[in-house]
This record gives sequence, C-alpha cells and structure tokens, in this order.
Amino acid sequence: MAAKLITRLVMAFMVAGGVYWGIGGLSPGDSLGASHGNYVYPASIYPPPSSWPKWGPAGGCASRRGVERLSPSAARSAVAAVRHLDGKFANDRRYSDRAYWPVLRETDGFEAGSKQKSRGTTQSRVVSVVPAVKSVYARMVGHWCGREIVRLSESVTVGPGRSAPALDAEYWLVDRRGHWLVWFSNP
Repeated sequence: MAAKLITRLVMAFMVAGGVYWGIGGLSPGDSLGASHGNYVYPASIYPPPSSWPKWGPAGGCASRRGVERLSPSAARSAVAAVRHLDGKFANDRRYSDRAYWPVLRETDGFEAGSKQKSRGTTQSRVVSVVPAVKSVYARMVGHWCGREIVRLSESVTVGPGRSAPALDAEYWLVDRRGHWLVWFSNP
C-alpha cells in the first residue's frame, strides 16, 4: 500500500514538472506538450494515462480528461482514425492516446502474420463498429481501467472478417476534444 502511494506521488511530481518518462516506454525527451517532427503533442489532447495496470498488454489505461461522450457520428470518425494507422510509430502516435504509445513502440513497423511491415489497417475491411461496452473485452478492461472509460470508448474491428476472424484486430478509441485516439487493441 505504501509503495503504491509513493509510486503515485513520484509520478505526479514527474508529470507536474513536465516530464513523464521511464514508464510505458516514454523517454526523457518526451515531455508533456512535446513536439516530434512536424506534429506537436499538446497535453490537453495527449494527457498521461490514468494508470499502468499489470494486466498483460504493454499499454495503459486512457485518461478520461477531456474525453467526449459518444455521438451519432462516433462510428464514422473512429473508423477514419483507425484508417490512418500504418504501422509506423512516428505516424501512429498522432492517432493514439499516450496509454497506447508503448504498444506502438513494441510493434513499430510490424504486423504479426504479414510479410509487409504494417499494421495493415489502411487496407483492412471494417468488420464492426460498436460502443466498446458491447465488446467481449469490456468487462476485463472495465475491471482494470474503469467502466467509465469503457463507456466513453468506441470499438472498431478490422480484418478479413468471416473468411478468417482469428486475424481480426479490435481497436478502442476515445474522442478527446475532436481527436479520435486509439488506447486499447486486441490482438
């Protein structure tokens, strides 16, 4: 209990000081509001994750800060964001929440089962788009990250669909101030 409190205080101090590194694959150069290439990552759109659960995936839980409720246009907007993913960390980070950046670093330029280095989402077929609460992973992710962030998330599944459903990939996104960001995926 005391160790958790100390860890949280240290993390809060690091975030308040404008630096958040050593956790989740972020490095000392990745400060809040950092600029990488031609894109700036403002803290209002890319806040630190709410937590880093020990649940298996490299990623963490998206912060609810600035996240909008799902709207009637959520499906179309979420699909558009997923279509931008190309398997390259430098590009995909722009369309991902900070909680997902460690996953991007692990899979930079690689899609399991493909000969080409890509996540493959630009060419994949959309299999389904539903609120994340309808996903088979909703209960598990809700346990680790909280039911509220699950309720605020949209699930986009892409892949070959019925011809090879084991190859489908499910992405969860949140709308943070008009920016749709991936924060969880399976596989």
